[in-house]
Amino acid sequence: MLSDFLYNICSSDISVDYYSCTDNHSRISDNKADNLDSESLARIIPWFIEERLKNTSNFKIIKNNISQDIIKFDVFDYNVVGLHGDNDKDVLKSTKVFFKDHIDLFCIAHLHHFTIDEDNDSILVRNGSLVGTDSYSYKLRKNNIPSQTIIVASEDNIMKAVLKLNCK
Repeated sequence: MLSDFLYNICSSDISVDYYSCTDNHSRISDNKADNLDSESLARIIPWFIEERLKNTSNFKIIKNNISQDIIKFDVFDYNVVGLHGDNDKDVLKSTKVFFKDHIDLFCIAHLHHFTIDEDNDSILVRNGSLVGTDSYSYKLRKNNIPSQTIIVASEDNIMKAVLKLNCK
């Protein structure tokens, strides 16, 4: 689904720089304690997408510059961080200390539901889950509509518009 989505965007002459980070659901072992961070099926996704879009001239995969689970990049002159969020209890505070730099926008997904928060000129956008309520969410009695998020940035606003796309 993701490679088809990216291909369709690129087919409309929009250039795409693709960033990704690993999650905590694609581990090879069911037991968290037995799992190594590098043993994640999520590591296959960038390779697969790159293969599917290798003949698309306006598509580029950007390799992670920090670690497999954290990406940092600039949009215009804004600092943006993407991470799954499972290792961060309070993203707006802990990662600011980690980066020793002001972060304008954090994009995370761990809790599987759409929210926006802000603190000290930093914005946190939590993406929804493409599958919606899964078996784990159900056991926690959490329910949500499958969704994804699009953030539109401009030179004068890191978050000019936010679109929650319900996938139901």
